[in-house]
Amino acid sequence: MQVQQVVVALVFDREGRSRILEAVPGGLTVVFCDDPQSLSKTVDAEHAGVVLAELRDRRGASTLPAIRALRHGFPSVPVVAYCCHDPEETRDLLKAGAAGVSAIALRGRDDLGRVLARMLARAGAADARRWVARAVKRTLPPDVYAVLERCLGDDQRTLKAETLAASLGTSRRTLAHRLKRAGLPPLSDLLAWSRLLVTARLLADPHRTITTVAEEVGFASPAAFRSTLRRHSGLHPAELHARDSLLRVLRALHETIPPAARPVVTAPHADAQHIEEARDDPSDETRADNAPDHRSRARHHRAG
Repeated sequence: MQVQQVVVALVFDREGRSRILEAVPGGLTVVFCDDPQSLSKTVDAEHAGVVLAELRDRRGASTLPAIRALRHGFPSVPVVAYCCHDPEETRDLLKAGAAGVSAIALRGRDDLGRVLARMLARAGAADARRWVARAVKRTLPPDVYAVLERCLGDDQRTLKAETLAASLGTSRRTLAHRLKRAGLPPLSDLLAWSRLLVTARLLADPHRTITTVAEEVGFASPAAFRSTLRRHSGLHPAELHARDSLLRVLRALHETIPPAARPVVTAPHADAQHIEEARDDPSDETRADNAPDHRSRARHHRAG
């Protein structure tokens, strides 16, 4: 059975709520929140996968403190700002990234047709791709990271090897030869690894299921994800239902890289240290990612 993703909308006016309900079809369930101070509690109670939030409440006060608190408690739940072309809100947007906002939906443009629905449905994967790219940067050889960075910069559901090679300024054949000569995984494997890394990041959220995440990331089916995971990493899907799921997949990727090509490791758990440092990077727009998901979410059972 298809599991519906819940969207918590911190939207206050009746017109805005009506536009959102018209723009979001079945498959996404919208739950409105009236009070910024209750945002985190609502996300927890509704097991939300994404938040759509105005940057000012009814009284004109900023909602950014509530958004920042949400991202601290639920770092894997992306926040999409819902705003209009207003000078005051434009100034708010300059601070929104630091508070944890990962995308922007413009009122009157992005809330028409199915644009908003697609944006909300894909927000989690897009946020995870950016986070993974930062987290693994210093743990992989430059050639491998260059390919993964391109994989993580695009919608992985439509990314093809030819397009990837072209974005790196070369042909698929030349890139494949370069990777083979260095003893590195082939291009098709790196495409698969990029999807597995993003999937691992998303499954760190205890309410996300393999069924929903597989579709978000670009696997043809949950069975295709399970098969790819076992073939490339030797891991079982149940092993990704943990906070260190990304680290487990990354270590499996390391095993496919010749020791001489791996970055110098100066401590037994240097790869974990690099990931932790990436969370605390001051340039990171979502610095709250260094906090674990709110513990109460871990109590909810997840199918898949």
